[in-house]
Amino acid sequence: MIKMSSPHTHTCFVDGKNTAREMIESAIKKGLGSIGFSEHSYVDHDIDYCLTAKQTKVYIEEIKRLKREFKDKIKIYLGIECDKTSNIDLTPYEYVIGSVHYLKDKKTGKFWSVDSNKQQIVNCCNEVYNGDYMALAKDYYSEIEKMAEKIKPDIIAHYDLITKFNDDLFDEQSKEYQSIAKKPIKNILKTGAIFEINSGAVFRGNKNFPYPNSFLINYLNKLNAPIIISSDAHCTDALGFYWDEMISLLKNNGFNKMKVLNDKFDKIASCFDDVLI
Repeated sequence: MIKMSSPHTHTCFVDGKNTAREMIESAIKKGLGSIGFSEHSYVDHDIDYCLTAKQTKVYIEEIKRLKREFKDKIKIYLGIECDKTSNIDLTPYEYVIGSVHYLKDKKTGKFWSVDSNKQQIVNCCNEVYNGDYMALAKDYYSEIEKMAEKIKPDIIAHYDLITKFNDDLFDEQSKEYQSIAKKPIKNILKTGAIFEINSGAVFRGNKNFPYPNSFLINYLNKLNAPIIISSDAHCTDALGFYWDEMISLLKNNGFNKMKVLNDKFDKIASCFDDVLI
């Protein structure tokens, strides 16, 4: 039986609903083998979204304290979700999740969130890209590639986040879009990153399919990419959400193994083990 892990977990330190303790207690009740916390790293252009410098210190100390308290019940990892626009010290963390939540207007310097709401995406596309969603997609996936090269993250978060509000903005099945989305993946894999299969937007009702799209999951399998499943949990109810469905999805796309946070971590070993599915 697979001892599942929750590598992408948020708390009320930032935009989650529950405390770290509550998330841990829920993970234990649900039979998880490990849980990793990954709060949003500090970015100076959107301070409501992320940890402040002061909160970062408190977050690190709290997770370390909880690691000691629950050491006989569950393995706990101190991670961070680091945005491409963040410039923080990554050395305190046992693993890093890399993400892109913003596109920057090169003319004005304004940052546009691709994760907030549909109107923000529409306005960004109209004002920065003259209504051309393929131009927006090219910039977004280019930023993902640059992030992977800059941060060298252990995990790539919600790879196609720009589809979060895409019910009618652009055709995800078009050859042009799929070519754009696939293009950076080979270079990203060269950094050693694991691709996340993420059900967070399904839980929150924004999508009916996990990140990334099925054509990307199929492509990742063809490239023998390492993958890990995550519910990107912002509350206890989200822990473990849609995991059975994601495992079936992976099997149907040819995967026979995935990564989990292991229970043997030390400063030399990798955090991640392969498990058969």
